[in-house]
Amino acid sequence: MERKFEMIATDEGENRSVVEMKDVELGAHKTHVFEIEKDTKRRPVKYVYLIAGMAALNSANLGFDIGVMSGAAEFIQDDWNLSDAQLSILIGILNASAIFGAALAHYSIDRLGRRATFGISCFIFITGVSGMALSLNFAMILCFRTITGFGVGIGLSIDPVFISEVSPAGVRGELVTWSEISINIGILIGFIASYGFKDMSTGIAWRLMLGCGIIAPFILLICVFTIMPESPRWLIARGYETEARKVLSKLTWPDEDRSAILKEIQNAVREEKKSHLSELSWRQILFPPTPGLRRAIMVGVGVATAQQILVEESLLFYFPEILESMNVARVHVFMALIAMGILKTVCIIISACFLDSAGRRPMLLISIGGMGIALAGVALSFLAHLPWGAVVCIWGYMSFFSLGIGPGCWLLAAEVFPLAIRARAMAIATTSNRIVSAVVASSFLPWAKAVGFATYFFCFAILAFFVWILIFFYVPETKGKTLEAMADYFEKRATPSTRFSDTGRIDTSQHIEDDDQEDGREGRTTINLASTEPSTMNPLSASQTSAKKPKHRSMLEMNDDANFPPTQSPPETMAAS
Repeated sequence: MERKFEMIATDEGENRSVVEMKDVELGAHKTHVFEIEKDTKRRPVKYVYLIAGMAALNSANLGFDIGVMSGAAEFIQDDWNLSDAQLSILIGILNASAIFGAALAHYSIDRLGRRATFGISCFIFITGVSGMALSLNFAMILCFRTITGFGVGIGLSIDPVFISEVSPAGVRGELVTWSEISINIGILIGFIASYGFKDMSTGIAWRLMLGCGIIAPFILLICVFTIMPESPRWLIARGYETEARKVLSKLTWPDEDRSAILKEIQNAVREEKKSHLSELSWRQILFPPTPGLRRAIMVGVGVATAQQILVEESLLFYFPEILESMNVARVHVFMALIAMGILKTVCIIISACFLDSAGRRPMLLISIGGMGIALAGVALSFLAHLPWGAVVCIWGYMSFFSLGIGPGCWLLAAEVFPLAIRARAMAIATTSNRIVSAVVASSFLPWAKAVGFATYFFCFAILAFFVWILIFFYVPETKGKTLEAMADYFEKRATPSTRFSDTGRIDTSQHIEDDDQEDGREGRTTINLASTEPSTMNPLSASQTSAKKPKHRSMLEMNDDANFPPTQSPPETMAAS
């Protein structure tokens, strides 16, 4: 078999190049045209970074609560002589009420809009934090902490949805990761606030610690009413095309084809309406009627559940109690807390740099594997009575958490759910995440003291091993794909003729022959090579042209950096091409 490729590059318009390839095989001549976009590494406009940073600020609310409560909890317990059971209820109630906030968030996200939901979340959080700082007894602080948790649930649901909808496919991982960076910065500020007020009288110290929590939501509330725009995808889904164009003009470079971007989103919305996804009941979303949707829900909700089932928040909340059980002085505990906060923040920044290049799946596997080893190290440190060994292993655990599953959880969930049910599916994922967190956090002290810290951490180290196996076999790679392409991917993934390999790659060889037969343009095939390295020229689309896959696999194999087949556009776009 003789094969020869002759590459001829020609200009076609300002924003793309055309490469003609002559393929000679057994005397047969076939010309393929590959449309690729120029400047695939182009960064988005600064306005995208600005509003992504504002949205991420919402996550700092949860981070600050986690960080400050790790120090304030002990002061509250001493001030009111609370039992361990009461302290566990006080800490766990935030996640319990966040369940209801997450479950109801979709009503606001879908009906009032993404922007309005940010305002609601901030207002609820300010009310709850202010009430906690001014509480006079245990019942009062429990009530206001419940309100705070409701705001946390709404905030966790809206952050990744909004950021993913305004971010380019090529940097979506980086920008969605900003939410997790914000959580870690919030945790660090909470640790610092706890340390800063630790020498004050018990009754005043914890109130000042908690009171600092109103700063971030107050700033975000001002930004919501003055700077933050509405999501263009929500505007188009609601029929506000003029407003969507105005927002797109701020999110894109002047030389980008905004009409093509708008058309792609409109096509995606139209196709989802035809599929009646928006008409699905809650029961049908929980138990999806189609294999493709079932896989998407399983991946998004499953990873969200896995994030909290491995005791990360419990370690943050009860870090002082864990160290003091090993006779570590309080001043050293606070220093270890601050060091852990800095380490987590550094690791999450590193993660932001690699989620888009290395991919979501490898980072998740590295993260879970490292967390399991670190938990085993914590257990061994308790058996050997090595306090600082436990500290180092907990630092390692938090580092691995921040490298992968921390940001990857919400990034993956925001990517895999179709637009028509994204808010409700994200609410389910967040609810599942908060339920697991509430159960684990509330049972941490009683269970750990009953079986011993060593046994407790060994159990979760084993659990991490099983979570790693599930992620290895069921979670695919999603980097660089447009949100509109994900639904089509999961449907193809669910067909019997599409195989999911061990590396997360899709084998579509059985489809190629059929696709070529469908192409009636005398053997000319058009594909978008940008699918292997999606263009960030368009902050809402990785490709503006669509095409068929060539019969011969060689060019796809040469560009097999992405773990998906080339993205196909809706029928209207294909006809235009």
